Amino acid sequence: YSGGPEGTRDRSAAPRSRKPSIGAQSDGEPDANEWVEVSTARSFLFSASDVGRSFRVEVEAVKHDGSHLFGPRLMKTEPVLSAPPPAPKRPLLAAKDAGAGGGVRFRMLTYNILAEIYATQQMYPYCDFWALNWNYRVVNLIRELKDAAADIMCLQEVQADHYEKHLKPQLSDAGFDSLFKQKTREDMGGKGKIDGCATFWRRTKFRLAEHYGIEFNEPARNQAQAEAESDDQEREMLNRLLKDNVAQILVLEVLNRVPRQHRTHASSICVVNTHLYSAANCPDVKLWQCNHLVAELEQLAVGHISGRDLPLMICGDFNSLPGSGVHNLLSERAISDEHPDFAEDQAHILPHAQDMTHSLDLESVYGSMNGGVEPPFTNYTTGFRGTLDYMWYTPNHIRPLAIAAIPDEEELLQNGPGMPNPQYSSDHFMLCADMQLGGNLVGGGVGVPGVGASTLSADPPPFQSSSSPPNAFATPFVSPSKPQRR
Repeated sequence: YSGGPEGTRDRSAAPRSRKPSIGAQSDGEPDANEWVEVSTARSFLFSASDVGRSFRVEVEAVKHDGSHLFGPRLMKTEPVLSAPPPAPKRPLLAAKDAGAGGGVRFRMLTYNILAEIYATQQMYPYCDFWALNWNYRVVNLIRELKDAAADIMCLQEVQADHYEKHLKPQLSDAGFDSLFKQKTREDMGGKGKIDGCATFWRRTKFRLAEHYGIEFNEPARNQAQAEAESDDQEREMLNRLLKDNVAQILVLEVLNRVPRQHRTHASSICVVNTHLYSAANCPDVKLWQCNHLVAELEQLAVGHISGRDLPLMICGDFNSLPGSGVHNLLSERAISDEHPDFAEDQAHILPHAQDMTHSLDLESVYGSMNGGVEPPFTNYTTGFRGTLDYMWYTPNHIRPLAIAAIPDEEELLQNGPGMPNPQYSSDHFMLCADMQLGGNLVGGGVGVPGVGASTLSADPPPFQSSSSPPNAFATPFVSPSKPQRR
């Protein structure tokens, strides 16, 4: 390394053994123009004592017998930067009676983690290039996921190669089993360079009983072939509908000591993880995908068609604002034929409004905990700010006990003009909630403001699952067009 400016090093850090180079000062501290050899190993890990130092890598090629082949080749780095602190802990807003009600209690999150293939300087020019680098962001993201101490995690924009190399092994070591469903298009520039959805569950609390995958391209082709009256119309419908999005449907069985013959539906939960199409000018496509999703759920898990009434949670990035056709269809089980999203259906892909109904009784976790109002945003960039991510549940089986608050704008803007930034490594916020499955589902509303700056429950904090790590959130525990990503 070469010496940095005075005050840039953490002098409290323990020094490492360093071999002085020719010309180094006798006190072991080189001036800014001198170099000190620190390692001849194949890898080198920076420490706090290296902050502010520039490093030079010298590589020489040799033959098998050790004789010189060519080199050395030199590369110099910019000064080493100190790692930013983790994002502030998020306060939890708890229901007044969160400590009562019995049932099975679990923590669940949904999170669009921003795939590397979309994290470009062109898309996010305000974010430093090193903070966009996947090797930097993955450390923050996995730390955030582990700190959340969830029992079920629904992730979107998970890149296939990163799932296999980083997320799956590291979260498996933390106690999670998982499934991955990639989008149905070709890789972007290399093997594994394609994103999808990944769902993780704590293996000491849940067991996978069933799983299904939805590829929206398949029913799109079936519909175009069945309804198109000409080749041109079929091509038009396919061009509008083939967007490669997918969904996962999992039935997780709660691990407990109740004998199997005495278990009820409250012993299992159906978890859905999806990522709908992103383009702001295609609300008809998102509505079509959402309508197909609920129809599949009625056949597989909930409703008179399936003959089952499983507790249900639907999570993901729906790329749809409150008041959109997607939001109305999920929250109201129907949509008006005067909704503006129908005006975008130039390719005639949508059924009539009276045929777009379903039997799923769904409520938004964050909306129900905030008087029916969704958060002001779950996605925040310099070009877009709005709520795109949701957690939906069936209130006759499940109730929310607490939610992790979304940081306010003042706090967010301390780290940059938008997300991602050095502290928040995605352009989306994680949504996280404590939920109750079965038991007494009559809730008492959201707690009143408590001590300090956080909004806290007036009653004791919500449960801590015996199979989960300690609560990582603060305890005790609310536009213009979005840039297009596929």
